[in-house]
Amino acid sequence: MQKVYVLSDALPPFIREFERLDMAVKYFPSVRDIVRELAASKECRGLVLDVKAVMRAERSHRDSLFLLAKGIPIVRAHVGADDKVVFLDGLQRLSRRSAENTPAFRLYERYEVMLPASVADLEDPTMSRAEPAVVHNISEGGCFLETSRAYSRDSYLYLRVEHLRHKRPIKCLVRWVRSGENVQGLGVRFLDLTREQLDELNCRYRDSGTEC
Repeated sequence: MQKVYVLSDALPPFIREFERLDMAVKYFPSVRDIVRELAASKECRGLVLDVKAVMRAERSHRDSLFLLAKGIPIVRAHVGADDKVVFLDGLQRLSRRSAENTPAFRLYERYEVMLPASVADLEDPTMSRAEPAVVHNISEGGCFLETSRAYSRDSYLYLRVEHLRHKRPIKCLVRWVRSGENVQGLGVRFLDLTREQLDELNCRYRDSGTEC
C-alpha cells in the first residue's frame, strides 16, 4: 500500500494530526532518512515536508531529496506556536499524481554489462580528479560498479559512463557497499540521469538492434 511520507524533526504534532486524519503515513526524523527510503522504495504517494527540517539539513541531502521527489506531490508544513501542524499547501495535493512520476522511458530489467567509467567525490562535480571504475550492470534506476576509491553507504558520488555519448556526470547515492582486497563494489542509485542518457540506455539495451 502506498503511503504519505512525513518528514519532521519534531514528529509528535504530525503524528497526532495524521492519526486524526486517519491517513496511511510513514514518518522520518531527518532528510537523510527519507532520502534513503525514497532511493529504495516506490511506495510513496506524497510527501509532507516540515520546511524547517528541510532547511536545517545538509545541502547535499536536501538536493537529493528534491531530485528523488520529482513527480511526487509535496505539501509544505511547519509546527505552529500552539504545537499544532500548519499546512502551507492543501492536503488535496496528495491525491494528485504527476505524469512525471511514471517514467516515460524505462529499462524493465537490469542488464549485465562491463562498461568503463569514472567516479569522483561530490566536491568534484567537474570530475577533474576522477578515478577509473567499471559498471557491471545497469538499469534505469542505478548500477553496480567497482572502483578502488572508498565510499560509505549513504554517501554521494559523480559517475561518468564512458560508453554513453552523453557523458554528463550523473549524481549518485551509494545504497550499499561490498568491500574486497583492493576494490569496492558499490550499488548506486541514479539521482539526476538526463532524458538523453535514459533514451540512450533504452536504445542500447532494451531496444537492442536499433541504431542509437
